Amino acid sequence: MAASLLSEDLETYSNQYGTHGAIQRLQFIASQTSKTNLKIDALKLCLDLLKRTTNCKGYCEAHNSLKELLEGNDSAVPMFDQVWVEATQKQNGILKELYEQDLSQARGSQMKENIRACYHQLTNLCLEQGDYAAAEKYLAKSREFCVEPQAVFATCMTIIRLRALQRQYSDIQNFTSKAHHTPFKDDSSQSKIYAAYGLYNMATGRYKDAATSFAQVKPQDLGTAFSDLLSPQDVALYGVLCGLGSLERTEVQQK
Repeated sequence: MAASLLSEDLETYSNQYGTHGAIQRLQFIASQTSKTNLKIDALKLCLDLLKRTTNCKGYCEAHNSLKELLEGNDSAVPMFDQVWVEATQKQNGILKELYEQDLSQARGSQMKENIRACYHQLTNLCLEQGDYAAAEKYLAKSREFCVEPQAVFATCMTIIRLRALQRQYSDIQNFTSKAHHTPFKDDSSQSKIYAAYGLYNMATGRYKDAATSFAQVKPQDLGTAFSDLLSPQDVALYGVLCGLGSLERTEVQQK
């Protein structure tokens, strides 16, 4: 993908994805392309997106990489926003302390839904900081407090999102299966399940199964919550490529 992109295409390309998905793809492009200008533009756009999160570590790393690239270059190095970093770090600390207090109080009340909600607050806090492993630990603790089917489904989908952001695709099937067996799903939920199955099958080399899964996805049903993992364009592209590589011509036409 990086080889075929032009700098002017970067923003359009990254806008297909959620903030975290876009950041990862821009980081990948910057690490893989041999075109210096494309690498610089990808890192600049990545810096802007990182400031929409609370990921201070990622922001500092991206700025250092950009600074190294621009040494001896005519282009000016973007200003390092020390004020934002310090304010964001302070806010992260305050929120973590507050959310842990909320969790302690919820445990005291022994109300499952309140405990689950508090764990989700901590999950989202870590996710926005780019600490996906810590976010998943909090989310895993919330699972025993999921009572309603909708909460079980949402938790499975969030775990799938976190695993994919960590590139741990082999574990996606387990949680996709749990989501699949959750009652009271609508069409949108079913599309997300098929998309997750497709992603898992493609990542593990099961291209025929991936093509079949992607063919059952209604891209308009994926919504923004799934956009860190796949865009509607990805579903179409991956489905066609997996199909062409694994299905007979007649099967491709039928799907």
